[in-house]
Amino acid sequence: MSSVHLSKALSSYDEYAKFMRGKEHISKLKAVSMSKESCSIDKFPYLKIVLSIFKNFVIANVHGYLSFIKLPYYTVFKKHNPHNDKVDKAAMELLNKIRFGTNHLVTSTNKISPDYEDISIDLTRVDKQIKDTLIDEHKGKNSLQLNEKNNGICRGMSTWFDFLYMSTKEMFKDKPSESHIKAVANIFKKGSPIEGYLMQKFARALPIQNKLYMNSVYAQKFDDPFSKIKDTQDILKHLPIGNYMLIAQNHACNLIKVSDDCMYFWDPNLGLLKIKDVDLEKAFLNVFKKLFYEKGKKNSFVLFKRDSTSNNNFPNVSEVKPDIFIFQGSSGNFPIYKTSWSMKWFAIKAPVKVLWLAFVLIPIFFLKCCFERNTSFNSIMQKTSDYFSSKDELAKLDREIANLKRFNKALAVKMTQ
Repeated sequence: MSSVHLSKALSSYDEYAKFMRGKEHISKLKAVSMSKESCSIDKFPYLKIVLSIFKNFVIANVHGYLSFIKLPYYTVFKKHNPHNDKVDKAAMELLNKIRFGTNHLVTSTNKISPDYEDISIDLTRVDKQIKDTLIDEHKGKNSLQLNEKNNGICRGMSTWFDFLYMSTKEMFKDKPSESHIKAVANIFKKGSPIEGYLMQKFARALPIQNKLYMNSVYAQKFDDPFSKIKDTQDILKHLPIGNYMLIAQNHACNLIKVSDDCMYFWDPNLGLLKIKDVDLEKAFLNVFKKLFYEKGKKNSFVLFKRDSTSNNNFPNVSEVKPDIFIFQGSSGNFPIYKTSWSMKWFAIKAPVKVLWLAFVLIPIFFLKCCFERNTSFNSIMQKTSDYFSSKDELAKLDREIANLKRFNKALAVKMTQ
């Protein structure tokens, strides 16, 4: 893609919406779904692993040597050293194959694909409606360089992965679920498509993002999963089949549960893993431990079930076991990291209801009774009491306050940074 085409896509909200429909990737996935190779089984998986380990070992050493002897040239002319990238990629692939063997299905890199590395975005020409959604760290800049270093785009990649997965599910309905998930993962093999980058940088710029960015009707939050691992496994056993965003250490990944003994875990840093075991929850926590566990920390994580709702309703929260929370609702958005204004809104919601009930609704009803003919004070009080008992307003308010306390407790539990 050229910077000219990207400038056109960002010139207006309508152009951006059209560009972000993912037509190119969806057509590629459609072609894969119609191919016989999409459900072929590798006959020699272990041989493939051995060859991959050998190949990446050679690549890492060769490019490490080339990087060393060409270092003065890249330093003097201040040019990017491509050999370092090849060493990093080969070393990561080598490590993943050693750690996960045949369960490591497709690799991935948490950065923009090399196809887009030399492109920059002129922010002065970006449509205001889109530019207003630019994340804080880039506000005030005049341009964005796509190959910026040390800036992962995991959330954008995770969101775009899920969008492509959901958009092509019908195409793969007669194929094994693994062939579908692998086909989507292959799009991220060399890094993120430009759409994943844009979803990271222009947060919530589209209805696509409003639907997929941490929106859910169901979520689970584990504050300290390894301190009471049996409780964690018990709750995970009831995790509904579906696709989830997993947040751990401020890092976004995808988890797709396809059956009670199989799930697929896609991490932008390493790629696609297959987790299949009779004790699926234990197997998942073992993988999680390899990737995220830090001694002396709580190692919290949250699972948000993906959903096509863009509503922002207050969910029902229950603390099912100590430090394990379930968020549920007919439709809702359950972000753990809330803005100061939304936190204030949750904090004042219950008191406002109490004030409304005590100083507005009850007095109005009381006055209404006073103006009725031949009504004594005692009968007014009785009517008022009967009215609110029958409406169950106080009981409803008690439930909401209890739910608010659980919600605030869940929000107060900070994720590991």
